[in-house]
Amino acid sequence: LEPHHLPNDKPFIGPEPRGVLHTTLDDIRVGPRSFPTPPLSISVDSCGNFFAAVIEHLVKKEGRRMIHKLAPDGATLATFGGYGVKSGEFLSPVAAAVAPDDSVLVLDAETHLVQRSDNGGKYLSNFGGQGDGEGTFNKTRNLCVGHDGAIYVLDYGNRQVQRFSADGHYETRWALRRAADRIGMRVLNGFAVDPTGNTLPFRSD
Repeated sequence: LEPHHLPNDKPFIGPEPRGVLHTTLDDIRVGPRSFPTPPLSISVDSCGNFFAAVIEHLVKKEGRRMIHKLAPDGATLATFGGYGVKSGEFLSPVAAAVAPDDSVLVLDAETHLVQRSDNGGKYLSNFGGQGDGEGTFNKTRNLCVGHDGAIYVLDYGNRQVQRFSADGHYETRWALRRAADRIGMRVLNGFAVDPTGNTLPFRSD
């Protein structure tokens, strides 16, 4: 990356493919064109709009929302996802990803659910839940969507990555053994999915 100054008060930075800074969006404050806390996750739809997942503990009291939809120039187009456990609400939205059909998937680390909304924020469906079996999670951390619409969830507590169909049905899961002569699985801290569907996890042990 080419060296450049990163503004301390701009939580979202958009580099060009060569790594040259060309865009910074929004400030950390309460008000228009701003985030109350730094976003934990950013995803982009087919029109270039950004979806940012922001944990805001005052959201219920103040009537604010935790998923922000921004135009390419940073203007706020919509916010959705109040604080709570009802459909369309979140407790701790740690990851957001836009599917090929431009629906929005949000992973909640507290409810262990993946919720899907349309591009404007209308709730559509959910899947997951807490547990150690197929299709359930423990201490979820990240979410990716493949080019084919398949959904991948980092199930940190169960030390695995799970894959779901585009409509949220469990398909398979992967884990990394510590060694042939050692019991247990490695701790996975993150992962990515390449255009062909290969899962690329990285571990911390």
